[in-house]
Amino acid sequence: MFGIGFPEMILILVLVVLVVGPEKLPDVIRKGASFLREARNQLSDIKTAVNQQTESFREPLESIKDSIKQDASTNLDRKQNVPDLDGKEDPPDPDKNDKKVIPPSREEQGSEKH
Repeated sequence: MFGIGFPEMILILVLVVLVVGPEKLPDVIRKGASFLREARNQLSDIKTAVNQQTESFREPLESIKDSIKQDASTNLDRKQNVPDLDGKEDPPDPDKNDKKVIPPSREEQGSEKH
């Protein structure tokens, strides 16, 4: 809890005894315990309220997620099963052409001008 180890707890207890005194120590411990209990109850109430609010969004989001998955799988099935309508291969991609165009050198350009 809060990263406090046993030596730190002993130090805190000694400081509380010195500041408060042994007569008032039981009252201070009771008040501290009741404060911690109330803080935990408040935190639990907040968690419950947040969970209830998010629960109203969870079901619609799940249905949207499921429909997106179904549409995606349907579209993938359609794409894989599309027949080639004309029976021909796709035209070659000009970007993947093996022929490289080499621009003429400056000498060749000069001789073309004359």
